Amino acid sequence: MSRTSLTRLVAPSLAVFAAIALVLGGVAPRAGAQSAPAAGERIDGVVATVNNEVILASEVDEQVYLFLAQNRARPDSAQLEQLRREVLDRIIEEKVIVSEAKRQNIALPEAELERGVDEAMADVKRRLGTESAYRAELAREGITEDDLRKRYREDVSRQMMAQALLRKQIGKVDVTPNEAIAYYTAHSSEFPKRPAALHAMVIQMPVEADSAAKRAVRVRADAAAARVKKGEPFSRLAQELSEDQTTAGSGGDLGWFGRNDLDSTFTKAAFNVPVGQVSPIVETNFGYHLIKVEESDATKGEIHARHILFRVTPTEKDAARVKTRMDDVRVQAVKGVDFGTLARRYSKYRGPAGPDGDLGFVPLNAFTPEFRAALDTLETGQLSQLLLNPQGWNLFKIVDREGERAYRVEEIKDQLPELVRQAKMRTQYESFVADLRKKAVIDYR
Repeated sequence: MSRTSLTRLVAPSLAVFAAIALVLGGVAPRAGAQSAPAAGERIDGVVATVNNEVILASEVDEQVYLFLAQNRARPDSAQLEQLRREVLDRIIEEKVIVSEAKRQNIALPEAELERGVDEAMADVKRRLGTESAYRAELAREGITEDDLRKRYREDVSRQMMAQALLRKQIGKVDVTPNEAIAYYTAHSSEFPKRPAALHAMVIQMPVEADSAAKRAVRVRADAAAARVKKGEPFSRLAQELSEDQTTAGSGGDLGWFGRNDLDSTFTKAAFNVPVGQVSPIVETNFGYHLIKVEESDATKGEIHARHILFRVTPTEKDAARVKTRMDDVRVQAVKGVDFGTLARRYSKYRGPAGPDGDLGFVPLNAFTPEFRAALDTLETGQLSQLLLNPQGWNLFKIVDREGERAYRVEEIKDQLPELVRQAKMRTQYESFVADLRKKAVIDYR
């Protein structure tokens, strides 16, 4: 886990996000009617005031950082600026909500507040992995545990006040299946559209080192596994042997992660390892791993693990060799050989697909910008050029296309009551917050 500020690890650091998620069922509200202006050149300082309460650029930056880290997002400059504006609006909403909660004298039970702070403290320790890592981070930032607890208490207090007020104002909304269908039929334009999608088939060949190079790396992995079995400390071996430069120094510590957070082959193997045990050698696109699971949290669906990586690094010669093979596969497809037959014969695609490489309909926005640009120009039945990504060389065939459209009721029937409930609560929320914003004195700098 990369080192980061303890204040960025605080779970409820932006109270309104958590409050809205709890009250509105996880649906983020749309931006308020009064939006932050596009930012030009500015220095770190005050970016807005709410009833004379300042909002600093650094406060916005911290929340942007947290969002990007949690979502592993890499936006371009325009998207980043849009995100900053949205985060600023959310902070403004937090302040007007909390201000109204104070005006209404919303009371917080002390025991409940302390429990919330305890949970926040436990969460940050869990994310850092070990007590020693937590203490080291405190020392690095020059703060005491009491200092951090005070910060968390302020954040948790704001979160709980926002939750209490929103529950009071919005209340509970129940929606039956028939009501949901009727509401959706009448208001489908208010719901997200099904994005434009491609029905595609794929053949993928990973760029792999040749067998001799892989055997040499495997010998080193086998030797390390033997040392683990003899009782040598896993963390010490990771420091000595691991070729993952980001984790070797911390004894291979990956921190806590869920099933969808890391490479799918790696996580599938890791989640099958009992706590305190070490896996057999696991092969991924990165090389060979030994994985030790330190802790497990079944409630959150996460584990805390370490690994030792022995990299298998393909050369340019390996990449050229695989591309030559893929060129031959594409020539066969162009000549009319059945694409599904070629996929069954050559493809090593590890994602969800049929045996003939059929991906079904895939939203265009699920592809990387480079892949999207290459595929979006193809007509039904056409083959793509060879496309390279970290998983290897890819050849696509477009089976069908579908533009953006409203979801059909049958496609979302099971989820519809909850979607409509959230939509109704969101509408109530936006009306309530819009009224609060009108009463507040908001000044963008």
